[in-house]
Amino acid sequence: MTYAYRGDRLTDPVLVGASCEAVRRADGKCVTGRSAMLVLFDGESTPRVVLRRQLRKAKDAAMTRPTMEELRAQVAAQHDRAHWSRRYAAEPGTGPAGATCHSCAFLRYTGHAKEHPKCGRTKYTHGDATTILTRSPACRLYEPNEGETP
Repeated sequence: MTYAYRGDRLTDPVLVGASCEAVRRADGKCVTGRSAMLVLFDGESTPRVVLRRQLRKAKDAAMTRPTMEELRAQVAAQHDRAHWSRRYAAEPGTGPAGATCHSCAFLRYTGHAKEHPKCGRTKYTHGDATTILTRSPACRLYEPNEGETP
């Protein structure tokens, strides 16, 4: 049976996700211990002892794991979405070209000693968490102030 080795924090990065085969005895059973198994990684001639809990049955020849670049891109996308989702009604830059939040009909100001610009199309607080930049490009829900063109 083919397995994919997940590895742990101490595992050589080359072996993480690598395909391996169980070493078998003469009667066809796998050579195992209480929590370990003897496996032979693809392209190697020397068997290695690995923890059984780090092995998964391989669907294809090897387990596919996202690269660090892909993981960073996913995190950045989530961060970008979290950054604008509470502040703006829609993603900035999806509205008319040249229009900004400053000229939007939904722009509101809150606060007493310091005014905080807010988007009136969202549920906003009276602190910095939902403060918008008035120079941000307009979103798709943009409506110009009366008498203004985008």
